[in-house]
Amino acid sequence: MVDLLPSIGLAMNLIESPDNPLVMPTDVSVGRHIARSLEVLRPFLADPDAEGPRFPYHVYEDVLSRPDQAWVLQMGIEVSIAVILPGVLGSEWIKTAGHFHRPVQRRELPELVEVAHGQGTIILQLMRTPDRVAEIVTLSVARGDWVVIPPGYGHVSINSGPKPLILTHVRSRAVHLEYEEMARHRGAGYWFGPEGHWINKSYEEVPELKQFVASRLYARPFGNESVYRAIRRQPEYFKFLWDASVPVVRR
Repeated sequence: MVDLLPSIGLAMNLIESPDNPLVMPTDVSVGRHIARSLEVLRPFLADPDAEGPRFPYHVYEDVLSRPDQAWVLQMGIEVSIAVILPGVLGSEWIKTAGHFHRPVQRRELPELVEVAHGQGTIILQLMRTPDRVAEIVTLSVARGDWVVIPPGYGHVSINSGPKPLILTHVRSRAVHLEYEEMARHRGAGYWFGPEGHWINKSYEEVPELKQFVASRLYARPFGNESVYRAIRRQPEYFKFLWDASVPVVRR
């Protein structure tokens, strides 16, 4: 069992359970728990017939401490937790389905991701047309890293480590997640696995991959304080998440 309170800012424990790996006390509320099955994930895989765990990853939506419900709703944000298992699906590392954000009132909003446990890779992908990728970037991430998903970019999270990869996601409640484009192409412009990465030829055009280390791009302005607690204490710093007129904070 792993105590996640220090890294998430909410009392919860990681346990070895394929059906529900997070245990939370009664004062932590979860809007919905989604156990993402391998059958649902197949359209996003390089090999749709790959074998793997029944639930490659889990998403806990709208997670908050019950006493915090008022301020979370007032700011219009949603906090969710993703737990991605270690291992492979065919030749790929286990990954999330990946999605884009639909514009809110014709303006696109970013998302903030914090790594609470484990290590992996986050793919950021910007489209030129529905079948042509304008830019694709990977960010190597480890516990404690912050990543800002820029407006307009789709993203996929990959667990390339030996432990579960746990991510805290914070975004505006107005954001709608769109999975159809990633499913149509069976994932992002590159697939990643133990043998390296290779191009996804279902796209008409995929540019050269840009690779970075997240900790060198995004500072932690509040030290080791979790993003949940930082937002609770200094919400004005994170206004870019729900107000498209505010520049995205990077460093």
